[in-house]
Amino acid sequence: MALRNVDLNRCLFHYTNITCSRCQEICPQQAIHNREIDREKCDNCGLCTAVCPTGAIQSDTDYDAVLTAVQSKTFRRRS
Repeated sequence: MALRNVDLNRCLFHYTNITCSRCQEICPQQAIHNREIDREKCDNCGLCTAVCPTGAIQSDTDYDAVLTAVQSKTFRRRS
């Protein structure tokens, strides 16, 4: 599984004390609690990373590269 971490220096709640629980609310595996990610529950879907307004959730997976590769293969087949 990919390693996902919350950078508390970028997290709205931690840094500015603004109430934000977008990552926790969207997680289908309920793997996020109090800005901690349970690696046993996390299935690496990327939803938390996508909804974080500050980019505080980091992953060791390069989703841009994966998306580009998938799009490249998809478009190549249609041609």
